[in-house]
Amino acid sequence: MASIIEHAASLHSILFISCIAGWDFEKVSGTTVPDECGGYDGTIDGAVVSTGGINKGAALAFDGVDDYVDLGVIDIDVDGPGEDGMTISAWFKADAWTNGIYHDGRIIEKSWNHFNNGTFWMLSTIAAGSDTRLRFRLKTEGTTDELIADSGNLELDRWHFAAATYDGGTMKLYLDGLLVGSMAKTGIVDKNSNYPAFIGNSSDFVRPWSGLIDDVRIYAEAAPLAAVQYWYAQGVKERMLARTDFL
Repeated sequence: MASIIEHAASLHSILFISCIAGWDFEKVSGTTVPDECGGYDGTIDGAVVSTGGINKGAALAFDGVDDYVDLGVIDIDVDGPGEDGMTISAWFKADAWTNGIYHDGRIIEKSWNHFNNGTFWMLSTIAAGSDTRLRFRLKTEGTTDELIADSGNLELDRWHFAAATYDGGTMKLYLDGLLVGSMAKTGIVDKNSNYPAFIGNSSDFVRPWSGLIDDVRIYAEAAPLAAVQYWYAQGVKERMLARTDFL
């Protein structure tokens, strides 16, 4: 009986996480990227639709120079039970690490510049010694903190699934369903209606992504481990069914 109850609780946590924005790039029309969760349609500048995506076929390809998707203003509203933080998730496949020695192309970012104190929230990669790992920035109550994964080395030309979560007490990073970093942090996620969010670049357009990005989502609460692992498993399943090259 206990296992049934635990399974039901895990399923509930997966199904009832509040998705506020999501882009799977399947229904791109011209330069418009429809938001599958809310009303945050994006506008493409330079990036092109690729048929090599992780889910269903489509992804966006970024040139590592000046491509991006402008998502408009997105803020995280605490408007429901348990909504104390946020989650960002995305599939990505880099074909080169950009920006010299930094390797810090942006997957998604809301900021007024690419520096730490100018960032509201961000998911990117970053050089860590001779390796490249995930990085998560988050501003609460005027202070931006940065979490760099302490494990989980990234590979070029390979699909990875990343999730960054914040629950009001801890920032966490997950790579391919595994926890790769965490740090203590408190406060409510900062909002600002003057600055838009971007996929594939920083707000000042100096941290471009090179490669594919797919199925980007933002949630108004911290996803539990069960949800992160479910999302990863679903992506792997779809990839195995649709592709012979797997990841």
